[in-house]
Amino acid sequence: MQAKVLNSIFITFTLFLSVIAIAYAEDPLSFNPVKGYEFLASKNENGKYENVITTAIVALAFKDVGATAHAEQAFAWLKSQEDITQHCWPKGNCKSKDTAFAIWALNEFGENTDAGEEYLKSALIPALQRNWYLEIVTTNSGSCRISYPGPNGREEETIQVEAGTFPQCTAATTNTFFDLNQCLRIRDVVATRSSVDFDINCADLGASSIISIIYNTQNSYSLVQQATTDRYQAVINNGCFSDVSTTNTCSKDASLFTNWILAQVAASTNVEIWLKTVYDPLKPLDNALFALAAKETTSTYISNLIKAQRNDGSFNNDVHETVFAMLALKKSGSTTELNAATEWLKTKQQSDGSWENVQNTALALYSAFTNVPVSLPAPNFNGPNGAPSCGDEICSGDETVFTCPQDCETISSVCNENSACEAAAGEDSDNCSADCYCGDQICDDYERSTNACATDCGNDQPAEFCGDDVAEGTEECDGADDSTCPGLCTSSCSCEVEESGGVGKWLLMIFIFLLLAAAGFFYVRNKGKGSSKPAGKTTQEYRPFTSQMEKTQTQQPKWNMPSSSGSSLKTKIEDDLDKSLEEAKKLLKKL
Repeated sequence: MQAKVLNSIFITFTLFLSVIAIAYAEDPLSFNPVKGYEFLASKNENGKYENVITTAIVALAFKDVGATAHAEQAFAWLKSQEDITQHCWPKGNCKSKDTAFAIWALNEFGENTDAGEEYLKSALIPALQRNWYLEIVTTNSGSCRISYPGPNGREEETIQVEAGTFPQCTAATTNTFFDLNQCLRIRDVVATRSSVDFDINCADLGASSIISIIYNTQNSYSLVQQATTDRYQAVINNGCFSDVSTTNTCSKDASLFTNWILAQVAASTNVEIWLKTVYDPLKPLDNALFALAAKETTSTYISNLIKAQRNDGSFNNDVHETVFAMLALKKSGSTTELNAATEWLKTKQQSDGSWENVQNTALALYSAFTNVPVSLPAPNFNGPNGAPSCGDEICSGDETVFTCPQDCETISSVCNENSACEAAAGEDSDNCSADCYCGDQICDDYERSTNACATDCGNDQPAEFCGDDVAEGTEECDGADDSTCPGLCTSSCSCEVEESGGVGKWLLMIFIFLLLAAAGFFYVRNKGKGSSKPAGKTTQEYRPFTSQMEKTQTQQPKWNMPSSSGSSLKTKIEDDLDKSLEEAKKLLKKL
């Protein structure tokens, strides 16, 4: 019977371990995109999130998930950082990459980006100063007229072509190449410009001519442009971007990201020619950003990107690189690879809801998790480190009409007279009586704070507005007003409740395990006490054989009748143990 009981305990313990494994696998705390948005909201400083680039990404993440108030506040801060003279970001220290991300946000929010694009065009620096060649493949002989920009307007020259050779130009290594830097009247036309256009008119040679632009460095020749025509408008984008506007050194990082965003907003400027000279086909970020900038959805870049994906779904086991790879995979429709990367990304969320830092968190959410319902408290207007600044009715310091409307906005700018009370935009019965009034079925801020309109806000209880630090109506708590559950107020203004996969489940399982262990130990212990035989082998006292015979002959038969008290004790223990097992099984079924 003891073996049977111990076997039951073993089976129950196995079930217990299985429940632990299931609970661990289904733990709701392991991934929760809403916590990511809550993490972002907690890093808000009057709409600022670290810097221009991070704030732009955060604004887009909030916008796409529907957190409009947070998105608009971040976007407002972004606009406040524009250098209004040069139309670049951040003011006082303009950078190409920062300006590009700001332009991306402007475009997504429906704003005009022309001024920012013009700044980026002016920020280009000449990149490739080696050999730029013109090639004309033809069997005919004649002339071509070439016009190009000069210091005093357009220049035009006539060059002779004899069956694809250039007898007047000897600067190139072969007479089938015309050196655009050395063989024109204006020298270094391409080398000294970030962008230059040529009008090449070869009508004298016929329409079957193949006109090509070729770049050469050492033993490498790159075909930049080509067309079969008698007249060709060639634009050579020989530029790159630097990290800061004060240097003339090309930056691969700044050029990669700026080139991608310029393609996003359909700008004519690009730096692909220089980027191709530093492109690494083994780097996921290179392939991802080239693929994002490409017009076609399928390309060599996507193929190289897919080859670089690891077995776990990531790219270089790096959140930043994986996110941009996911954006490229989404554009190309590579569903299988995208899903694998998304699953890996879920495992990298940290306990505070972040992915390492604010920027990576915003990128992760923007790339894959904007289709979740999110309810956040209204954004705060506190200064850095929690020091109150916005809301003191004084428009001062860095506050603007965008970053702190309640201090800097005038009544006329708040009130948009359109016969609709736009309470979310700040209109109320006090500052916009033309649109808001008692009886318009909208409980605005003024009516709520003064209890001035029971018709709109109700008689029985104040109107609910989650995020105003006042527990109203059916709200269990609201931000700082959390007396019913200190420190446990959620973004939906309800007290935090332990979920079935949380601490309560673990405590319950531990209790069941301890109960089973105690029952088993109690049974074995009492079983051991019921035996009167010593545990080891004993040595009998020596007696003569005859005395043993006499005792045997006179000994009365004995029947091994069970003791009634022992039986009762054993039955009681078994019954108690069976009951414990049954209760344990019932509890396990409820988990």
